[in-house]
Parts: sequence; structure tokens; C-alpha cells
Amino acid sequence: MQQDNNYTTGNISTSIIDPKNDALFKLIFGRECNKDLLISLINASLYGKINPVTDVEYIQSEKEIGLITPGTSRVDVSCTTTNNDNFIVEMQKSRRDFFIERCMVYNCSMYAGQKDRKYISMHDIEDRLVDDNSTSGYVNIYPVRLIGILNYIQFPNRPNQHLSHYRLIEDNSLDRDIDPLSLTFIELKKIKYTSPQDIKTDLDRWMLFFQHANHMTIDNFLSYVGQNNKQFEKAYQLLEYNSYTQEQRKVIDEAEEGISIKIGEINAAREDGRMEGREEGLKEVKKKNAIETARRMLADGMSVDMVMKYSCLSEDEVEKIKRNHEID
Repeated sequence: MQQDNNYTTGNISTSIIDPKNDALFKLIFGRECNKDLLISLINASLYGKINPVTDVEYIQSEKEIGLITPGTSRVDVSCTTTNNDNFIVEMQKSRRDFFIERCMVYNCSMYAGQKDRKYISMHDIEDRLVDDNSTSGYVNIYPVRLIGILNYIQFPNRPNQHLSHYRLIEDNSLDRDIDPLSLTFIELKKIKYTSPQDIKTDLDRWMLFFQHANHMTIDNFLSYVGQNNKQFEKAYQLLEYNSYTQEQRKVIDEAEEGISIKIGEINAAREDGRMEGREEGLKEVKKKNAIETARRMLADGMSVDMVMKYSCLSEDEVEKIKRNHEID
């Protein structure tokens, strides 16, 4: 593993895992005992956009660390905020086709799924209507907000903007009085920190953690994020602990291997598709050339048998060409 000399001091083992690893991301941010770190990440990403999150309640189906889709790690949470927002926090390590469209579909699915969900939080119970009329299912529908941490550049047209927010807005007044969904993207590749003075906000600290924590010593990392910053010290210690614990390392390595296999399958399928496309294209060109050759031969008065011999077309195909072009 190549190390960046701007960030390393002392001796550090190359066994520390990249915090962008799917399983490790979920181990750090998807557990009840670490929800303070998730709250910090959410508040840093949406500072000034929403009321600060003070507590989170994990959705049951996302608590199993081993249930990971290769290539994407999601931590779904139901948050205790003024608006009872629901959050999707996702690490995306590499570019995927139709990523934005997938985010929109996932956001909308989660939003619509609240109407008939079986899972009800304590906050829902307090607000639930007693009557059973047709509108009661819409009472506890809350905004859904996706935060995507991207290890690539998604928006090249904004090279100096690493944080992007998307929300519904009324064109004329610029009001946001309808606010069911939002998308927030953090592009890690767009910023680099060269000194501790560059680190000014918690978002800066989290970006540094995801970018470089696996090749920084604890002392070097804390010199950037703050020596007395217990929250980020905890994040680093979790990174280190899960890198060396045999059971957790097995889960992480298996997830990484699954991702590599998945990427290999995708690349192989793409290459097969390209080859099949080229072959189909060549067949189509040859067919068009054969038809044009047959048409000219027929127009010059050559017999059907002779045209079949030199064009490699069937008798039915040659007769069809004669009819279509009204050749005697």
C-alpha cells in the first residue's frame, strides 16, 4: 500500500484497512454503540441545512453487518429530529452506471414505503391517529435524506465544490415548503489537506478520515483533527481494532473479495457485450453488403442461381430482393 508522505509519521502497519471498505464502513457507523459517530457524520454533512440530529434509531433490517451488497454499503437510520427525518448514508467507492438514478429510486422507495411499513418507532406511536380512515397512513410520512460519500468525481463541472445538496425548490419564490427528499454528495477526490490548518470543520475531519486515516499514525491523525477530539480518536481506534480482530477482519476480507469478484464479473460481461456487439455489427454490415451486391447483380440480368452463388444469400432472400426492387 503506497503511503502519502504528507500524512505519515513514525511506523505504521500497512494492515490497517481503508475506512471506505464496505464492511468496515458498516462496522463503524452501523452499530448502536457507535451511533455518536453516525450522528456526527450526518450533522457535518448537512450543517446549516437541517436541524441538528440528536439521536438515531437504526432500522432493524440494516443491523446485520454481514448482509452487504458488494460495491455499496448503506446504513439506513430513522433519526430523532424536529422533522423525524429518515436517512440513508452510503459509501460509494467507485463509479457506477446510473448512480444518481439509483439514488433517486432508493430515496423514493423508502419515502413511499413509510405508508405501509410494519416498523413503527416510539415517535410514530405518539403521533399515530386513532381513527382508521383512508388518510391515516399518510400521517407519519417523513422526509428521506440520502448522504453519498463518493470516492470519485461525480460532478466534474464543479471542480472546486466537494459538497453538493439537492432539494425540491419552487422556481419563482425559491421556497422549500415541500421538502420530502434530498440528496447530499461528498466527493472525496476534490479536496486534499496539506496541513492541520486546512482542517476547519467536522466535515473536513471526516473527509480526512476517509481519505487518509488508514495510512496515518494515531498521533499524526489527531494532530490534524485535534488532540482532544475524543470522537475522532474513537473512530481511529475502531478502524485499528477492526483491522486486527480476526473475526471482523474475516468479514471485511470476504466483503472485499466479493467486491473484486463482482467487479470482475461486470468487466467480463461488458467485454463479452462489446465483443458480441462487434460481431453482430460485422454480421449486419456483411448482410447489407450482400443484399446490395445481389440487387446490382439482379439489375444486370444475372440469374437467381448465379446471385445465390456469389452473394451467399438463400433463394428466398434473393427472390425477396427482386420483389422489393421490382426487378424482372
